[in-house]
Amino acid sequence: MDAADEQRLLHILRAAEGDPALLALVPLDLTFTDEAERERLRTVLLAAAVPHWFDAPFLAALLDTSLDEACGLMGKLQRLTNVESFPARGEDACNVHEASRLALREHLRLKHPDLWQTYAQRAHSHLAAGKETHERVEALYHLFAADAEAAVVACETLDRDLRQNPATRAALCLALNELRDEGWLTGAPLVEALQAPLRFRALRGEVSELEAEARALLDLAKAHAHPSRVADAYLLLGDFHISHGELSKALDCHTESKTIREHLAASDPANAEWQHVLGISNERLGNLAVTQGDLAGALRCFLKAKSIAERLAASAPTNAEWQRDLSISLNKLGDLAVAQGDLAGALRYFSDSKSIRERLAASDPANAAWQRDLSVSLNKLGDLAVAQGDLAGALRCFPEAKTIAERLAASDPANAAWQCDLSVSLNKLGDLAVAQGDLAGALRCFSEAKTISERLAARDPANAAWQRDFAVSIGQLGNLAVALDDLATASQCLAECTAIFECLAARDPANAAWQRDLSVSHNKLGDLAVAQGNLAEALRCFSEAKTIRERLAASDPANAEWQRDFSVSLDQLGDLAVAQGDLAGALRCFSEAKTISERLAARDLANAAWQRDLGISNERLGNLALAQGDLAGALRCFSESKTIRERLAASDPANATWQRDLWVSYYKLANLCEKSQEPAEAQEWWQRAYETLASMKERGLHVSPQDLGFLELLRAKVGGE
Repeated sequence: MDAADEQRLLHILRAAEGDPALLALVPLDLTFTDEAERERLRTVLLAAAVPHWFDAPFLAALLDTSLDEACGLMGKLQRLTNVESFPARGEDACNVHEASRLALREHLRLKHPDLWQTYAQRAHSHLAAGKETHERVEALYHLFAADAEAAVVACETLDRDLRQNPATRAALCLALNELRDEGWLTGAPLVEALQAPLRFRALRGEVSELEAEARALLDLAKAHAHPSRVADAYLLLGDFHISHGELSKALDCHTESKTIREHLAASDPANAEWQHVLGISNERLGNLAVTQGDLAGALRCFLKAKSIAERLAASAPTNAEWQRDLSISLNKLGDLAVAQGDLAGALRYFSDSKSIRERLAASDPANAAWQRDLSVSLNKLGDLAVAQGDLAGALRCFPEAKTIAERLAASDPANAAWQCDLSVSLNKLGDLAVAQGDLAGALRCFSEAKTISERLAARDPANAAWQRDFAVSIGQLGNLAVALDDLATASQCLAECTAIFECLAARDPANAAWQRDLSVSHNKLGDLAVAQGNLAEALRCFSEAKTIRERLAASDPANAEWQRDFSVSLDQLGDLAVAQGDLAGALRCFSEAKTISERLAARDLANAAWQRDLGISNERLGNLALAQGDLAGALRCFSESKTIRERLAASDPANATWQRDLWVSYYKLANLCEKSQEPAEAQEWWQRAYETLASMKERGLHVSPQDLGFLELLRAKVGGE
């Protein structure tokens, strides 16, 4: 650049006086010296700045000129420093640099509104017939300027079409956010431009950060008498309050949303979208009822949601969104069946849901939402397999779920929901590793899960769900530390875990799920105190847990999970009474626990966890009878326990926990027969105990150092070398 050019540049910049639009024209004024040509190209550049990208046909449509002339003009634009290639839309496509584009668009809107609208109309017309997502999004972007009221309807339709695919929906939300930030949208068009990005962010796990924006949406929707968007805003606020553990406020918001949607659905029963969102409101209220421990209320809500979903899915079998809605309803009912102890019913629901999700995921492997849904179904079936004692089945489900979660989390590290999914999968695999005796593998999984949950919890300390996830991860590491005899680490982890649960439970005493979490944490601290030999502290912890669980169990006798929790607390207090020499107190606790275990085990013979619980109850009562000199009573109890354990061990020879339970039963029967002066019978039980434990060692199942000591004792008992 020579001195004359420098002077010319200085003159142009001074003339611009800091105006962003005039500054955006500087490259053009510097590149072309002929005034007539510059004037023509200013018009061309202004037109090219209206869309996000352009090629020769697009530019011809904007300028209402021939393709040949557009090609020539485009060649001149490409000489400008603020016009760059845009290969995402084709090798010949270009765009005006973002800062220049926005400044020129705003200049057009303010100084030449008629021309701005004309360009928008032409851009929309050029793209309106396009089928690709980017074409539909760009066409909508221009429709907001050309005909804002028509854009409201078009936006709702496009959002509905794209909401099953996070990648394509993200493009829509980016365009809507740009329109919002430009600041000229008002009324219903602004409501529409606000709501879709907010709902998308909520799906990404950001709902705990959206209160101010959701309230602004609510106020705006009310001001413009837009009832469906008022309902949407209430739903967002309800989800926000759930994320903060404010169940009463969440209930008010979701009830308000459902009331509006019921009126809309009743006013036009043929409107499938209003039926669809009414189903969502019922599902949300069902979730709240579960959290509050109202399983009957949850069942009513979930059945209503399922009825709507079934009707819509049947009316349009090719509508993927409605098929997905049905899969969600089935999963909710499956969760409820698990809570009520109906594992067979849960298996039916979860399997039907997974079939739908497998079909959707196979139809579009690039659809992240459907892949995530499939991972959720796999985790639910894995949990059910664990409850039924089918570790092999769980091992088929959990790794596949983790593979999907890992792939999604890696594809978008900023997506909090996907990061959370991965931590859940890691914790499930950690639990499975513990059940298989692979404590090193469990430590790897739990540590990875904690890293993720800790990062999320630090990102938003007000997000109760993330705080809970973090507490669960810490608790898992604490439990594992107890198993590894690292009591110092266990103490640190469990104390931190309990502190979080205490804060959550105090925040909302009506939140039954958090009350249960706190009871679990007290129990773990009690186990730790026992391991440390501090029986007084153990009694305090177990008693606090029992108080919570007794209250929950009494509030809903049909909730099998809470009944089982109560029986576990009774057993723990019974064990403590034995250690303190209070056999009468132990008998009261063990007997009451066994009554609950019998009732649950009879309810579902396929529930391996409940069958094992009954075996443990019988063993505890057998130990107590033996301590009291009641050999006949001990024999009855030990025999009943053995029968259950033989059945479980035979059903899954790879389950180290069940194999250990079995050799312990044989050991107790052998010891009892020796005390009863029955050497032949004792020898038979010693032999079975030895063979079972030796087989575990030979097959590579986890055998603790303490149990290896028992193996030597048993070898001596059977006359081995």
